[in-house]
Order: sequence, then structure tokens, then C-alpha cells
Amino acid sequence: MRILSLFANQLSIAMQNARLFSDLRQTLQHLKEVQEQIVQAEKLRALGEMASGVAHDFNNLLAVILGNIQLLSHQLESLSPQEIRERLKIVERASKDGAETVRRIQEFTGVRRDREYQVLSINEIVPQVVAITQPRWKDQPQKKGIQIDLVTDLQEVPPILGNASEIREVLTNIIFNAVDAMPEGGRLTLSTRFKPEWVEIAISDTGIGMTEEVRRRIFDPFFTTKGPASSGLGMSVSYGIVRRHGGEILVESEPGKGTTFFLHFPVGYEKEKKKEGESVAKPKEVRARILVIDDEPFVRDILSKIFGVKGHEVVVASDGEEGIDRFKSGGFDLVFTDLGMPKVSGWEVGKTIKTLSPRTPVIMITGWGTELDPVKLSENGIDRVVTKPFNFEELQQVILQAMEARKSSPQSPSETQMSRRRL
Repeated sequence: MRILSLFANQLSIAMQNARLFSDLRQTLQHLKEVQEQIVQAEKLRALGEMASGVAHDFNNLLAVILGNIQLLSHQLESLSPQEIRERLKIVERASKDGAETVRRIQEFTGVRRDREYQVLSINEIVPQVVAITQPRWKDQPQKKGIQIDLVTDLQEVPPILGNASEIREVLTNIIFNAVDAMPEGGRLTLSTRFKPEWVEIAISDTGIGMTEEVRRRIFDPFFTTKGPASSGLGMSVSYGIVRRHGGEILVESEPGKGTTFFLHFPVGYEKEKKKEGESVAKPKEVRARILVIDDEPFVRDILSKIFGVKGHEVVVASDGEEGIDRFKSGGFDLVFTDLGMPKVSGWEVGKTIKTLSPRTPVIMITGWGTELDPVKLSENGIDRVVTKPFNFEELQQVILQAMEARKSSPQSPSETQMSRRRL
């Protein structure tokens, strides 16, 4: 009986352990499911924050672009050619800043690793921002009968190392906030000065100011005092940019006494100056017969006009299949092709053209940029990638370099045959 009792006890313990093990396994499975749900929720939250930040940046840039275009439209007859040119430069600069915003998103997602800071003059950037934001601090308030005076006090300062587009974005955010803080008008002052190891930019307004609680939270993501009209990301983005530059951003404010932001950037290095009398080589003038392949008519049109300005002969094709057929007619010096096209992709275009004419440079035009695999580019006959949106000067340089590379390559029998066919 004693043995049976011991056996029964052991069996009871074993059954209890089995139930505990089963409960534990179910609990672990539940925890795993909850963890996956939390991770997914965090991913969605991060995507939402990034999307809000992107929308904020592009809304600022679109405000600059649209404001200047509307001014040009309304004042075209009264503006001089020089004033029109200056307005167009502002639109161009804002558009390039938009492209830089896209590049920063690519860096965030890990697809770009080619960032380099350049030597910058803060005293050149400040007037650019003043001009870019003029519709917001001058033209729009004046239509409402509000006067905002903007004053600059730019002292001699050394250069810094940084990204001009990002610094313009920071200053634009602060200026827009300052304008919003002066609903009845006021004075906005931008000044620069040199402090030991720092270049300082100060942006002061005579607006409504901030309470201590607001001042402490000004750089928190999604914090705003403007209601649903604002994403609350402008200052947090600006804070991140300044920190990435190795700098700091400080704020002083009191209710009813205005606000001052102080941006501190570490001193960079002076560019090596050209020796007096040193001649600058002029870029070589080349003329090329170029085939442009893209399924977007607006892209084909703008590339054709850009190349035509420099005297190049341009032939366009609306897809990869048509492009290959046109190339077989012979006589093209280089080819620009889009990546994503119906029927025949840019990869197939590059591979086919290199088979027909190994020495013809093939340049891929795409919005994907530097995330494209260099090995895959080489395997498909792509010599270079040009990212959208296009830069006029960069395109001309690409053509020059491609033509130089073509000259140094021996002509294949198939290319000789194609050249004779054209003649």
C-alpha cells in the first residue's frame, strides 16, 4: 500500500507539472504574439512620425515655391529681368532642398551612405533664407495690413562644415514660427557672430513669447501650440539637424517679450584659395547625339530641352522596346534610360545596348539613386546613375565625362557596321 501511495503521489506531481508546462507554453506563445503586435505598432508609429515629418518639410518648401511663383505671376510685367531671375533662383533652391529631404529619408532607411559635409559660409546662407521666406514674412502679412520688419546683422565669421540645405531648413522653420508668433506684426532679427570655437546664429522676434513650460517642451516631437494646423515636428527636426552637425540649439523667451533662438555650430576649415593669377580651365564644349528613353513624357521633354540648350542632338523614345529599335538605327554617342518602364526595363535596355555597342555609355535616370547595387549596374551595362530631380550642371558634366570615356574605348565591329548604316 505504501508503494502504491508513493506511486500515486508521484503521478499526481507529474500530472501537475505537465499542466504547469502546458500553461507556461501557452503563456510564452501569448507573450510572443503580444510582442509581435507591439513591434508592429511601433513600426507603424515610426512610419507615421516619418510621414508627418516629410509632410511638414514639403509643406514648407511648397509654400516657398508656390508663393514665389504666384508673386511672379502677379508682378511679371513690373519686374525687371534681374528680379525675375532672382525669384527663379529661389524656386530652384527650394526645389533642390526638396530633393535633399528625399535623400535624408533614404539615409534614414539605410539606402544611402554617401553623405559628405561641405565647407559653408553662414553669412551666405542667411540672406538665401531671408529671400526664400520673403512671401511668408513680408508679402502675406502685408496683404492683411500687417508689417513685419526683418533685419540682418552679419558679422565676420569663419566657415563651418555642414549641409546647406539642412541649415536652410532649420532657419526656415524658426522664421516661420517667429512670423506665427507676431500676429500683429513686429521685428525679426537675424544675426551672426563668432564665439570661441563656435559660429553663432541668433534669430530674435518681438512676438508673444513662451511660458517656461512651453519653452521646456519646444523640441519635443508633435508638441505644438498651434492646434491641428501644425504637425509639431518642425522644431524637433531642427534640433536633430543641429545635433547632427555637432552643434547646439538654445532658446530664451518670456511671455510678451519675444523669443530668441541661438544656433551654435563648430568652426570648420577654410577652403584652399586659388593662387593669384592661377588660370581656371574652362569646361570643354562637346556635341553629342543622345538617345533619351523614358515612359514619362514630362521627363523626356525636360531632358530633351536641357540637352538641346547645349547644342546636343536628341532623339526620344517612350519605352524600352522603342528605345532599342531607335538605337539600332545607329549613330548615338550615349543613352539615357529610365529604370522602371513597361515591357522592357532599364536593365534590359542597358544590357542590349552594351551587346550592340560596348563602347556606348549608358546612363540610368532614376529616383532610387545610390541604393542600386553597383554589381547589378555593371552586369547590366549601366555606366552611371543620375538621380531625379535633375541638376542642369550635373547633367552637362555627365555628358562630358561619358564622351571622354567613349573616345578612349576601341570601336567594335558591330559599332563600325552601325556607323556605316547611318552614313
